[in-house]
Amino acid sequence: MGMSRRTPWSVMRFDFVRAVRVACAIFASVAAVLDGAASVSAADGSRPAWTGSVEALLLWRDGPAARPLYFESADPASVPLDAGGIATGMAAGPRYAIEWSGNGTDAVEFNYFNVESFTGSRRVASPGGGLEQADIFGFRFPDVTSATAASSAGIKSFELNRRRALGRLDGDFIYGFRWVEWNERLAVTDTTLTGSVTGSDFFSADTTDSLYGAQIGLDLVLVGSRTGRAWVEGLGKAGIYYDRAVQHSFVDSVSTDQVIRSTAMSADLTSFFGELGFTGCVRLSPNWVARTGFTMFWLGNLAEPAGQFSANNLFSDEIRTGITSGASTFLYGLNLGLEASW
Repeated sequence: MGMSRRTPWSVMRFDFVRAVRVACAIFASVAAVLDGAASVSAADGSRPAWTGSVEALLLWRDGPAARPLYFESADPASVPLDAGGIATGMAAGPRYAIEWSGNGTDAVEFNYFNVESFTGSRRVASPGGGLEQADIFGFRFPDVTSATAASSAGIKSFELNRRRALGRLDGDFIYGFRWVEWNERLAVTDTTLTGSVTGSDFFSADTTDSLYGAQIGLDLVLVGSRTGRAWVEGLGKAGIYYDRAVQHSFVDSVSTDQVIRSTAMSADLTSFFGELGFTGCVRLSPNWVARTGFTMFWLGNLAEPAGQFSANNLFSDEIRTGITSGASTFLYGLNLGLEASW
């Protein structure tokens, strides 16, 4: 099956526009309070010995990879339930960063964030049993009366970077090590009615992509100056990573008898991870800065769960085990927090 996407853009656009309006209102309010305040940072623009920040990340994703799950028996071209049609809501989590400079110019940086629970589900029903399984792990049973697909996902990241000041440019060149973990699950349940015999099925695929590698990037002041009371930063980082991808597949099918089977497989992949963000900063005092911005993440060549429904066959005792990759995920949202220096 293809790994293209069907994205619930209307829901995502509404949530995103509302979130951006809130962020802009917060930034404008803080800037208005501080309007006219004098610059409080060092006149030479030297870097503090220690800088730490705590932010909340409020993220959305572009939805699971598309894959037909159930079609109408009377019209196989009609697919009422597709994995790509599951709309997932906002997920939130913390981001922590601490930076140390021994010379007032360059610095070493630690950065960690964890955002869990990108969750969503979709249910369809056909009381007359007019649905049919779309080759899920090799299962193609008809007479399905209802089906539900649920998706969940989460991301973690740790960085250890070196920041080198860019001289005349107000910013840093960044290089270092990064670990990223993307976890995702797709679970499907259904009920069947064949004559007077009722049944149920449960299918699940869990994937973990663990990325390890080097990254490079830039962190620049785009508007204003860090020695002033307000400025806008632009941050971009990217790298090509070794990806240890693992999939676990499971089925529990019950009708006249019960079938329980599972399989697992891993693969060594080469994947991509990139980050891009724009943050508005307002100095609250000589040591405190308020930060509000927009952040995007992109992961490429992943082993997402939808593809595993096709790569594995659990229908018979002769289990076929596989793992498929090539999927991508795009995350975007807001970052809100405070930065302290000393």
